[in-house]
Amino acid sequence: MTIRKAFTIAEKAAIVWRLEAGESNVSIAKEFGVAHSTISTIWKHRDKIQSVFENSSISVKNIRSCNQSRGDRVLFEWFKIQISRNIPISGPIMHVKDNFVRQLKLQDFKCWMDSTISKKT
Repeated sequence: MTIRKAFTIAEKAAIVWRLEAGESNVSIAKEFGVAHSTISTIWKHRDKIQSVFENSSISVKNIRSCNQSRGDRVLFEWFKIQISRNIPISGPIMHVKDNFVRQLKLQDFKCWMDSTISKKT
């Protein structure tokens, strides 16, 4: 049974530097106990890895992008304010707020609570 290895961005950057220095793909793969194709994939994404490593102040394992729309941010900020005031928020309240934000006609708005609300109704 193979154990899956999740590299941090720092580890991936170190692998890229070693490959750039001329070390072989196979020797690095053996050292980390992964397939050589894993090292090849890291090499393939080297530009993105180096960019994230140089610009990141936190330790991350995965590079993800966010598709959050302006409407999502508005609704989420309202939600955080209500929670900080200890005001209980239910699905129907979120649904009303969702409809209000939709009336503002913000582009590409999809409520981050849509899936939760639809499961409970």
